Amino acid sequence: MKLITELGYSVSEVAEQLGCSTASVHRWQAAATPPDPKVSLRMELGEDENKRLRKEPARVKMELDILKKATAYFSSSECKVQSAKCFIAGTPAKQHFDPVGILF
Repeated sequence: MKLITELGYSVSEVAEQLGCSTASVHRWQAAATPPDPKVSLRMELGEDENKRLRKEPARVKMELDILKKATAYFSSSECKVQSAKCFIAGTPAKQHFDPVGILF
């Protein structure tokens, strides 16, 4: 790489002298060049965003499962009976006590 950076040779000249392709010299040059700090920061931020986005479907699936279970519970006959008892008695279902057994 010193041939290119310090002595001013072109990539094609270096490739010819070494007996390899210009693509190889370009790869070596890219590998030897330190990354730009701004590019590294953008890559790190992109990786953080990718991690967050990979977790998103699992979170959404969990929320959907919870909503499905809640929908099933609140549409069940047991829940409707409890709600009717509470409405008639004017008390929460857990606190309602019907000693005579008149209410359902």
